[in-house]
Amino acid sequence: MCDQEVLTVLSRTLDALFHEAATSDRWLRSRQKATLCLLDLVGVVYAAHAVGTPAWRTGEPLATAPATAIGENGAASATDAAFANAFRGHALDFDDCHKDVPGHASITVIPAALAAGEAADRSYGDLIRAVVWGVEFACQIGVAAGRAQYDTGWHPTATFGSIAAAVAATQMRLDEASPAQLADAASLGALQSSGLLSGFGSWGKAWQVACAARNGVAAAEAVASGVRDLGDQITGGRAYLATTIGLADAPHDGLGDELAIERTLFKPYASCFGTHAVIDATRDLVHTGVQLADIAAIKVGIGAEFRDVIVNPAPNDLLGAKFSASAVTAYTIVAGPPTDPGFFDSAAYDRAAYDDLERRVSVFVDPAVRAGGATVTALLRDGTSRTRAREETRPSAASAEQEIVREKFRTLAGPVIGERAAAAVEEAVLGSSDTVPLTEITSLFPPIP
Repeated sequence: MCDQEVLTVLSRTLDALFHEAATSDRWLRSRQKATLCLLDLVGVVYAAHAVGTPAWRTGEPLATAPATAIGENGAASATDAAFANAFRGHALDFDDCHKDVPGHASITVIPAALAAGEAADRSYGDLIRAVVWGVEFACQIGVAAGRAQYDTGWHPTATFGSIAAAVAATQMRLDEASPAQLADAASLGALQSSGLLSGFGSWGKAWQVACAARNGVAAAEAVASGVRDLGDQITGGRAYLATTIGLADAPHDGLGDELAIERTLFKPYASCFGTHAVIDATRDLVHTGVQLADIAAIKVGIGAEFRDVIVNPAPNDLLGAKFSASAVTAYTIVAGPPTDPGFFDSAAYDRAAYDDLERRVSVFVDPAVRAGGATVTALLRDGTSRTRAREETRPSAASAEQEIVREKFRTLAGPVIGERAAAAVEEAVLGSSDTVPLTEITSLFPPIP
């Protein structure tokens, strides 16, 4: 099935879903999830400002309808705004994630759609629809490809993200984009697609994701200017999936009772998703009464899926620590779970105690551990041991999720922009109707004082 055929199926399904929004539980659930994804992203971007995260920009001249680079003074071009928001939104590895990609589905989609939508004077409802669409498309490609790209060394968040961002941005840039136009945008996204796992633990990880968001806006502008008839650049003998992983076709079974965005997971810890079960199992050990002085050594068992991602002993900086099972284990015991985006560089914990313990943490692949699960065993000085295990983290129940994301946003954004401004952003993002102009919402995103 070619990309235009896939897009036609999705377009018809999502259009039908959008028009029955008042009665469809599936759409209402997806709409709420999309607003939570946006609020989570805005909070993480403000936290990145506080940590001092850079955001390299192209310095492209402003378009006639500029866009918002969250937290910055003045306006930016749509491509620069998409880049800056995606870079800061991903730099701390605190943004939402999705197993279907595998990686992060919304981090390229939201910045691209937001920037393109501001420039085109679209509504909040348009943004929500584009975000749901983009996440769905990223996950459809991810499910079709499985782990093949990831296991080969590609970074699906950026590679699939370039395609999804192009689809979402084109929906925002054009009024009633046709399936053919969306297919051309997806092909342009595929032609620009790039991203490597070797960038993990450095600014390179966020850089390639930001490029993917920027690519999406550029693709939308190209399609709006008349670029068309690009052919199938996603499936087929010499196209994107065949070239990267040897997959000549991308099967599509339509949409089920649950849209992909509903399976988005919001991170409670400011580190790689693969470390979260490690952190939870370590917390469980602490809750049994294990204390730092009792520990002779610690053994951490992880699944093979994350062997090349979080086995990173003795990291020497914040970004390295976010991808280190030994670092988050030692930090959780010494200081508590890493909920502070800049936890490794904080002055609020005993660094000497952390360094001493981290050297005594060994990480190994445990065949009994599935996916992103973990086992943590504390070998105690009295000769005994205690073990706690956790399965891979799953999305929270919808009934609790909104308050979880609200609290995370307040914790991240409140100290940076003030509680009153944060409350206004929170209310606008979660409480605005579909008819509200998008720029009315983004105008509430204050620059850093």
